[in-house]
Amino acid sequence: METESMLWMTGLCGFLAGLIPGALLYHLVRRGRYTNPCTQTRLASLDREVTAYRDQVARHLETSTELFDRLTDSWRELQSHLASGTRTLCAAEPTQASNDRAPAALNEPPRDYAPRSRCDEGTLSEGFRVAKAANHAKTDQGNTAPDSKA
Repeated sequence: METESMLWMTGLCGFLAGLIPGALLYHLVRRGRYTNPCTQTRLASLDREVTAYRDQVARHLETSTELFDRLTDSWRELQSHLASGTRTLCAAEPTQASNDRAPAALNEPPRDYAPRSRCDEGTLSEGFRVAKAANHAKTDQGNTAPDSKA
């Protein structure tokens, strides 16, 4: 048991004897990397570039905000001008001719599916082309019947 504890003590002392100089050497080598003048100048240069870029972005956003505010004010002015023009120019009653046309236009179905004549069905009708398809199926069945007998 005494040899075993002696072996552990020797290993521990060797580990500590190597750890202390290794840590000191590592610290000296790593410190040299960060105090390199070339690296420091490059770091300072990059820092100046980032600062300049941030200032440029801030100026751009300020200008964009000012322009957008001007656009909003112009839009409000245009809207006010149109509203006042509408009030002054359209103050009179609409003519009778325009009143007569309005109800007819409201009662007329949209032209993209309206029937061509009053007797025809529109394309959105439930019976559109159903009769034609049924007649076509009967004709096909009538044609196949004589062939099957022959």
